Amino acid sequence: MKNIALINHFEDEDEGYYSRIVNRAKEANLRDLLIRTRNTKLFDRLILQTNNPKAFTTYEWLEVQDTTGIPNFGERLNRILKEEPNSRIFYSGSGSSVFLTPIQIRRYLNGLTENSIIANNLYSADYFFINSKFKKLDIEDIRTDNSLPKRVVEDYGFYGIEIKRDEFSLFDIDGPLDLIALKKADRGGKNLKGFLSSLKLDNKVLSKAIENFTDRSKEVLFWGRVSEFLIQFLRYRTACRTKFLVEGRGMVSQGSKGFYSIFFDAIMRQDLRFLFTNLRKYCDALFLDSRILFAHLGLDIEREERFSLDMQDISSMKNRELRRLLLSARESDIPIIFCNHSFLNSGIPLLIDWLWRRKGFKTYKFSGGIISRIID
Repeated sequence: MKNIALINHFEDEDEGYYSRIVNRAKEANLRDLLIRTRNTKLFDRLILQTNNPKAFTTYEWLEVQDTTGIPNFGERLNRILKEEPNSRIFYSGSGSSVFLTPIQIRRYLNGLTENSIIANNLYSADYFFINSKFKKLDIEDIRTDNSLPKRVVEDYGFYGIEIKRDEFSLFDIDGPLDLIALKKADRGGKNLKGFLSSLKLDNKVLSKAIENFTDRSKEVLFWGRVSEFLIQFLRYRTACRTKFLVEGRGMVSQGSKGFYSIFFDAIMRQDLRFLFTNLRKYCDALFLDSRILFAHLGLDIEREERFSLDMQDISSMKNRELRRLLLSARESDIPIIFCNHSFLNSGIPLLIDWLWRRKGFKTYKFSGGIISRIID
């Protein structure tokens, strides 16, 4: 049985500044991941599927496959399964596996049994390990990598194992706020850290919002695809009180078309400006998963525009709806953060760790009103 490592790197054609730096960060993380994977000495083949093959010609030991014109992830994966029907495959997108170690790669690969899959999230995966011995899979219609584990478990009876969800297993580079979290927390491999050190990237509204986490008199509201992990993390790792409005989970893996939020609907009838200007009565900061708002409104927002909203950079916004949204948020007297799912559930925990370390706590746990130093 062969061991195959398959990494996917797709570069968006958007020429905007934020899209470019996210692409470059993914490329840097990819180079770190390739080296870590090769150093395990477990794999018979290391394959990179990308729409920019010329950027990776320096690695003689790497098979580079040009996937231009092959949009569906399932079709690209099926190529490998047909070539190597009796194999164990480690798959990762270039923006994920930032914290995956060689020891973990070995453990998860060796933990596979016949027709099983191990994923960081069985419902919306960023990386996974799969053993499809003698199992023919009809997966060419699968558009993205996120839904592959769910499909093989539900339709083909694979034994599904989920890696413990935390800020490390869930982290995915999916926007500029993720880069801010990594840079402040001083996390990532050599290439990724080197790239981040060259960036002058900041968000003053975000800096103001996260200070609430260490203040027991404050309340912070999270709205969107909030994970159980984040709720538990915030319970024990913050001094502030937290509130949650959870909706939209599974939106991507199940398809966001037709997503409806009764809360957004009620607010939109009144006007978002009404919500933002009255939030002070309810909380001291809001972290809003803006992608569920876009889905509710039926807006197909370009990648660069989404990133500009995340960074609260109105100067680079062309979309009138987003400009109006950001201008309304600026009228609030509390910080309002627009973000993606990845930052909400894994970037924020990294920033909270960084905040406590900055205050002199190496590790900490908040319980019963007492912050304790934990010696490990």
